[in-house]
Amino acid sequence: MAEEKKELKPQTKANELANYRRLTRLLPNWMDASDDEIIKAIQTVESLHSQKLLSYYVIKHFLEKGAPRKAIQDFRDSVSKLVANNYKSQEKTDNEKDNWLTTAQLSEVADKLYGEYGGNPKNWMKLQQSVILRILIEYPYRSQGIADIYMSEKPEDLENTRVNWYDPSTNTFYMNQYKTSKTYGQLKYQFPEDMMNEWLEVRPKESRFLFMTNMKTPMSSHYVTQMLSKIFLQHTGKNVSTTMIRHIRASDIANHQGRLTNAEKKFLEEIFQHSPETNDNVYRKL
Repeated sequence: MAEEKKELKPQTKANELANYRRLTRLLPNWMDASDDEIIKAIQTVESLHSQKLLSYYVIKHFLEKGAPRKAIQDFRDSVSKLVANNYKSQEKTDNEKDNWLTTAQLSEVADKLYGEYGGNPKNWMKLQQSVILRILIEYPYRSQGIADIYMSEKPEDLENTRVNWYDPSTNTFYMNQYKTSKTYGQLKYQFPEDMMNEWLEVRPKESRFLFMTNMKTPMSSHYVTQMLSKIFLQHTGKNVSTTMIRHIRASDIANHQGRLTNAEKKFLEEIFQHSPETNDNVYRKL
């Protein structure tokens, strides 16, 4: 979808500026590139959601520049095929092939972090990282599910469904705010009790949050992603995110158990907060 080269003035909206910058990093000359070149660059992004956002940004840009409608429709068709093929494919992407780990290897990293904690309360951050990773292995949340978990101090706290809670009296996590909460509503999970008891004893008590940064402030989704990236690069040389962990766990569960029962499909649907079809088509990898 090449056009006469013009200076692109970044949009004022933060998300459009972010898409512009990301696309420019992937393909510096994208405004003069062919559809195939743009699609190939977008395909290198792991997240299907990010692929669609970048594609929509390209379409919006060329609409604003007055590109021929047929050229825009052809690009739309190419994007539709890209998304459809990615959803149907169970093959690992190049990024997944380069950074894939087994569930056992994920657990080994959690064990190493616990070893670095060594029972020393001063090393509480290492214990926290080990606990978070073990939780993500057992319940593969998005990074949003780990960030900003409030500690419940009284029963009335749990009535506030605008935030996520951890109730130490029952060792129960109440997930209220997450991407597909309108579909699945409140979800409740219980973490391994021995692990949580140790963390509750060691964690800095001045914070109202279950997990926190070095500054005792609440974690953001970005912080969780960056933390995991650093951990896995250090211990495995791999770049592993919460999304990658979700793919690994869904693949291991589905491929290990073969044909799933309805109860097992329901379990996966609740854990991954996706329909069984999406889990099978997107998260399960061969």
